[in-house]
Amino acid sequence: MESIDAFLQYHPGFLPIGKIAIAICLIPLESPERLLDTSDWYTYLYRYMGAEFDSFGSDNKLTVLTFNYD
Repeated sequence: MESIDAFLQYHPGFLPIGKIAIAICLIPLESPERLLDTSDWYTYLYRYMGAEFDSFGSDNKLTVLTFNYD
């Protein structure tokens, strides 16, 4: 398998332990200080949509796709 995603897709019995393993690996890398860091496009998008959402108008076709195991 090329990824943990592919492995868990074809081995659903490992999904609970897979979720735990992913969390154990990712939680130490979390940084609350960087959550709203203005140097990346996520922050720009968040602020733009939050503060100026009306500027998108009624034709807003934005779709955000995320992948997770929740």
